[in-house]
Amino acid sequence: MFDHADSVVGLWPGERPEDVRFDYDREDQIAYELTCRAMADGWVQPDRHFLPDDLEEIPPGLHLAAILSSVDPSRLNGHDAVRLMTARARLSSHHEAGKYEAMAEVVYAPPGDADSGVFRL
Repeated sequence: MFDHADSVVGLWPGERPEDVRFDYDREDQIAYELTCRAMADGWVQPDRHFLPDDLEEIPPGLHLAAILSSVDPSRLNGHDAVRLMTARARLSSHHEAGKYEAMAEVVYAPPGDADSGVFRL
């Protein structure tokens, strides 16, 4: 997906792109697992969707978001609808925490434009 070292996001000041190792094996494993789940017998039937058994163990992030976005809540039984709601709340809380983290950084960042360096007051 990212073939160039300068496409790395989220470097610390003084950190170089070559200092960060992207875990391609983990990303490949997630893509493979999502494909298997989508194609697996029983995960989706014409009249009902099924959630993964380990849904509560999947950490918030891309993997969980991909699973949750593929589920139609109207095709779940009541038990799985509650599991879906809980998992979506967990993912939402994860993103809300990230938003507040970014808001905290705004307090310490001086005004600037798109080409400004990374400085903190």
